[in-house]
Amino acid sequence: MVNLDSARVIRNFHSAQLALRGANIRLSSDMHHAKATLTRIYANAAHKVAGEQAPVLAWPLVCGSKIAQRTLALGCANGELAVRVPDKIWRKELQCFSDRYLAALNQMSRHKVKSIRFVAAD
Repeated sequence: MVNLDSARVIRNFHSAQLALRGANIRLSSDMHHAKATLTRIYANAAHKVAGEQAPVLAWPLVCGSKIAQRTLALGCANGELAVRVPDKIWRKELQCFSDRYLAALNQMSRHKVKSIRFVAAD
């Protein structure tokens, strides 16, 4: 069962992340500390809500809103996150960013993600 308070924290964190990206502001050291704290809070809330599937919830935050609109995290099993992408071109492009995505996912989730498998829809 989904804890509604945890789900609310996740939604609010997602909104704050999008606002920060859109504002294009430079982060001070205090803001970096706040970001780290919010990331830990998000990771704990996502773990409570989704458990092993927490990386699925984190995907839109990690990849950004533009990529999230065109992709869908399908599931996470044995350390591999499966993400549906529109086509083979998208798959190839996003594979170039796998290391960045993995690092961000592993900061936002208690469950270690070892790889991302991009699955072309076509």
